Amino acid sequence: MKKTIKNNKTRLSVLVFSFLVLLIACGGTTNNTGNTATNINNNTLDCEDIPKEVDTSKNKEVIDVESNFTPSEEETKNEIPSSATSISLMQNVEVVGEGYSISENVVNITTSGDFVLTGTLSDGYVVVKKNVFVHLYLNGVSIASNTGSPLIFKKDTSSEKTSVITLVSGTINTLIDANVETYTSGDLDDDGTYANNATLYAKRNLTVNGTGKLNIKSYYHDGVHVKGNLTVLDGEITVNSYDHGVKGDDNVYFLGGSVDITSTHGDGIKTDEPGGDDAYNPMLYNARFSNVDLTIDAKYDGIQVENSVLFNNGVYDITTYGGLMNRATYEKDYEYDDNGNILYEDGEAQLVSAKSIKTSYDWTENMVDGYSSIYVKDGTFTIDAVDDAFNANNALIIDDGVFKIKAGDDGMHADAIFSLNGGDVAITESYEGIEAANMNFVSGNVSIFADDDGINASNKHSTIADGQYDSACNMYFNGTTIYISAQGDGIDSNGTAQFNAGAILIEGPTNGGNSSIDTNGGYVFNGGAVIAAGAAGMLELPKSNSMQYSVTLSTTITNGTIIKFTDDSDNEIASYAATKAGQCITLSSPKLLLNNTYRLYLDGVLSITWNQSVMVFSNVSATNGMNEGQPGGRGQPGGRI
Repeated sequence: MKKTIKNNKTRLSVLVFSFLVLLIACGGTTNNTGNTATNINNNTLDCEDIPKEVDTSKNKEVIDVESNFTPSEEETKNEIPSSATSISLMQNVEVVGEGYSISENVVNITTSGDFVLTGTLSDGYVVVKKNVFVHLYLNGVSIASNTGSPLIFKKDTSSEKTSVITLVSGTINTLIDANVETYTSGDLDDDGTYANNATLYAKRNLTVNGTGKLNIKSYYHDGVHVKGNLTVLDGEITVNSYDHGVKGDDNVYFLGGSVDITSTHGDGIKTDEPGGDDAYNPMLYNARFSNVDLTIDAKYDGIQVENSVLFNNGVYDITTYGGLMNRATYEKDYEYDDNGNILYEDGEAQLVSAKSIKTSYDWTENMVDGYSSIYVKDGTFTIDAVDDAFNANNALIIDDGVFKIKAGDDGMHADAIFSLNGGDVAITESYEGIEAANMNFVSGNVSIFADDDGINASNKHSTIADGQYDSACNMYFNGTTIYISAQGDGIDSNGTAQFNAGAILIEGPTNGGNSSIDTNGGYVFNGGAVIAAGAAGMLELPKSNSMQYSVTLSTTITNGTIIKFTDDSDNEIASYAATKAGQCITLSSPKLLLNNTYRLYLDGVLSITWNQSVMVFSNVSATNGMNEGQPGGRGQPGGRI
């Protein structure tokens, strides 16, 4: 069994640099060796006032209310009681026992109690009858069915108890459903649904515990389908499924053990909206993961949750659609309606969903805070997603964790709010790195490599014209260490951006159609240390009402150039080694002071000397590219969702 990483995680060395000394790459194209810079742009253009930071803590508080979960005594019991009834599975026998019967290779459990199953059924199934509460101990069983589900729990309406499966220590247990040639739908149950929906099918709440092994193979439908709540507390479980690996009609809780899921034609784990009083409850997690070692290889979504999902520790290795290497094939896999026609939205053909972790409840303007959100308290995530790695229809909030992400679209996406309060995030491949309408970077380390924008504040549901100021889109950098290498805009906000604390280094675009920092409403430097370098064609300078001084210089920087900023006494302010070319570079640092003289060195040779005579100093003729750039992916606000 794989070991779950709990408290002693090995942190990723995403970036190694301090608040004042920045060691990273930048770019530029004009050689002004030894020249004295003259300020020619004081950024007096009128632009939107920078709004105050939006309080994102309320979302965290709402979705944290239901974080504590304690299983019942019955759900945690895994020792076989002496009073348990033993059932020996054999082919072609007729048995009438205490609380059960075997006839025509069908085992019917008709009385509530504890039952120990051993032996083999090569073509048959075990069914727990309606309103019969049981605790099944799988003690080395193998059940295969040529016509449907080998293990069925029918509806339990008379009891609030949860039925339990215990995987007895040291045993291997196997469930195999029918193949497509011999599968039959079976008889309708009294609620109008078929029993043969999955290899393990339960129309009630079900909990799995124990340290034994359970191997589930589905040739035709889902591996596991539970029409109540499914809770996994322990065990080594392997699911190989044709359709969804694990399907929960209400909620799924993976709280321990090792689970390995493969789905060749469906999602890894999927939930629907729970019924009754739990429906559309913003206080409820539709899925909870804690201290589980979970591996998913799914054709489509890895984890698809209707409401909100919580990750509180655990190890997660998730691949969708075979990973990023299958991006070209994926871009031809469209969604179809019932008549076989491709579905379109806003004139764009809709690809099937193959996101790693997502919430799926449709966004509305009146969505309750916290609903349809992803909350990561901690955990270790390795993700290879052909689409988005994380996609929340409301908020994505991260307190801690280690993230290694390859994504064909966004590394992390939230329709409304993204908040990073800690952790190490390494997005090694993406179309856009991180995207949301309102973004708050509080702490942690981030490294992003993006084919388009690195970090993008974009409102997916906005009706505002492309390129126009959107007051719903804001970025706040309050202490995170960030490195961005982007082919599009390094940082792109359809609204505004505030740099208040932390250390940010941007290797922006080398083409003039994008910029290292691009906003539609302006940005300010109030604190922290920021370096942004790249092309000059769409250069936008910070607003002159910033609270921290900045300089933007036209200069030639090529791959490998060693760059150093110093004061007039040659005391180093910041240094870095370039890996991309460009035409200009911006520095904002608390070490820049009014009316002091500073120097820029390239490969040890003095290149530019300037006097910081104004808040925003520049020797570059900026377009102040607001409303002129290309915020959002490929000319579309928010890119491809």
